[in-house]
Amino acid sequence: MRKIVDDIKNMSMCELSNNCMFIKNGEAWYRDFSEEMPFRDLMKKLIKYHVPSEDIYEDIDDMDDESFDDMMLTDYGALADWESIEFVLAVFYMMGCGMAEVREWLKEYEEDYCSKGEIDMNIEKAKAEIIEKIKNRKKLTEDELEELAFNSNFRGELFSDNLIEVIKRDDTRWSKNMTTVLEFDGELYAIDWRKGLTEQQENAFYKQPYRVRKTERVITIADYERIKNRKKYP
Repeated sequence: MRKIVDDIKNMSMCELSNNCMFIKNGEAWYRDFSEEMPFRDLMKKLIKYHVPSEDIYEDIDDMDDESFDDMMLTDYGALADWESIEFVLAVFYMMGCGMAEVREWLKEYEEDYCSKGEIDMNIEKAKAEIIEKIKNRKKLTEDELEELAFNSNFRGELFSDNLIEVIKRDDTRWSKNMTTVLEFDGELYAIDWRKGLTEQQENAFYKQPYRVRKTERVITIADYERIKNRKKYP
């Protein structure tokens, strides 16, 4: 629906994750908001910083591309040991190169088949369909609930302009109860969901939206103030 491959100038960190790896001059490059460099150069820096007792430090910068790729994917990759930093770097290198290539394919698709006008039209159509389902009390899919309750908190997402507030509520053992409030045509809707508190616990979206109105409550808190006693203890 929305265009993923784009200029990073106005991107959020979440959007940058889809564009940090790219192809330039026929090779994989890495970039963030402050710099960009060939991915091999980044990997050479990481090797120097993290690989202990490396014998190739002196000539790694002069290593040709084929030899470097062979070292990363064959020598380091063959270790197959997650406790080895060399193997971790090999997996990181493989994933980075793959991301750059996939982004290039996606860029070609978006440029050839998705004009800016078509993308904007599809976005508005998708939003309108979901909003219509909400107002007609039709059941939303789990993906639609996630788009509304979670993704709306990130700039540039489908419903980010409709977000009013994300409220943190009580904790359970593995998750935190959350409520996302959005506005559609002057009407407020809330969605209750659960945010996972561990890496193994995923966010859960299973409750349908419901109408709400904003209210204000005064909460009284009881406390105890010390009374000063001039008489001192003996």
